[in-house]
Parts: sequence; structure tokens; C-alpha cells
Amino acid sequence: MSGVFLMSEKTFLNIPISKELMKRIDDYRFEMRFSARTEAIRFLLEYALKQKPKP
Repeated sequence: MSGVFLMSEKTFLNIPISKELMKRIDDYRFEMRFSARTEAIRFLLEYALKQKPKP
């Protein structure tokens, strides 16, 4: 994943999450030195989907 997107290539996703989950994402973001929250979330989603988790 290059990290560079054109606006025409993006689809936006809005989901409600708990304050606790947001804090965990932010803690992870700062610990791993992502420059933006969205970058960290995108990374986590890509990583999780590669693991092929079962519901």
C-alpha cells in the first residue's frame, strides 16, 4: 500500500466506535508513530483482513 490516494480512488467509511476503542487506536497510533489516525486505522484494517479472522 503506497499511502498515496487520489480523491477519485477513495471511498469513505463512517462508523460509530466506543471512546475506549478510539483511545486504543490513538495509543497505537502514537506508539507506532503514524502521522494520522486514518493512516493507523487503514493499517490496522489491512493487517486484520490479511489474518482472515473468523467471526
